[in-house]
Amino acid sequence: TIYEQHVAIQLKVPVSMLLPHAEEVSLLERMEQGASGIYQICNALLAFDSKSAKASFEEDERTVKAMIEQTIGFETLDAEITTFLVSWVKQVLGAHMESLMSNVYEPMETDLVKGS
Repeated sequence: TIYEQHVAIQLKVPVSMLLPHAEEVSLLERMEQGASGIYQICNALLAFDSKSAKASFEEDERTVKAMIEQTIGFETLDAEITTFLVSWVKQVLGAHMESLMSNVYEPMETDLVKGS
């Protein structure tokens, strides 16, 4: 799916990413660890290496890697994918923050209504 990600980015086709629940929880737990968890996430994103990616079929892998080499190159592809993933992580964090904030402010609003 790496090359497909590149094509989608180039064509400005919206791409959605979904994590299984356990992985999403793990990502949020790392974020909640503060700087050390965030550095772990950053290191994982920066370690992206499309040149080492494997395909289910060897011929497909050769074909896709040749297309990448002949067009944008692996470094540019890795940068594009990393940028996309960083944007996605920001969305996950934003949604998490909204969820936390709604949990914090809901009881306060209820208390205000009761006090009237």
